Amino acid sequence: MDPVIILIVIAIIAVAAYSLIKHYSKTKPETASSEIVPPTPEQNLLELNLIIRKAAIGSVLTSRCEAIIDQLIAIFPRLENHVCASGEFSWTVNRIASEYLPNKCVLPYINLKDDAREGASEEFVNNLQTLEQELVDIEALLSKNDQKEFDNKSRFLKAKFNAEGKA
Repeated sequence: MDPVIILIVIAIIAVAAYSLIKHYSKTKPETASSEIVPPTPEQNLLELNLIIRKAAIGSVLTSRCEAIIDQLIAIFPRLENHVCASGEFSWTVNRIASEYLPNKCVLPYINLKDDAREGASEEFVNNLQTLEQELVDIEALLSKNDQKEFDNKSRFLKAKFNAEGKA
């Protein structure tokens, strides 16, 4: 075969390969940009609320858990817009909602067998009472504009709810 014809065939193949690569490289970034967005803390709390209702832990405990979830959901927007709320304070409140309440308070209790729940219900109620009081304190603090109080409360909450898992 003539070397010129071979070069023309190679050039045509190279152009076709380049076109295909260019075409497929454009479509991949579009699919990569449609990443899954992690759920917001509010969505996580709503999911926890459904788990609590399905667990049938009793109407009184369910109502108390739902009241705490409602308080946290009401606090989030106020926290974002507050002048004195530091990033650490916001992080700590989010941590209460995302880690302490579900993973160290509610879910361990729900995962117990019914007869074991009876023995653990007093501790569970105490943890709920502690959370309720802390949320009342946080709401009161949000009504003020004292940076020093926010910093102190942030350190206190971080130490209290990140310790051994009990309030």
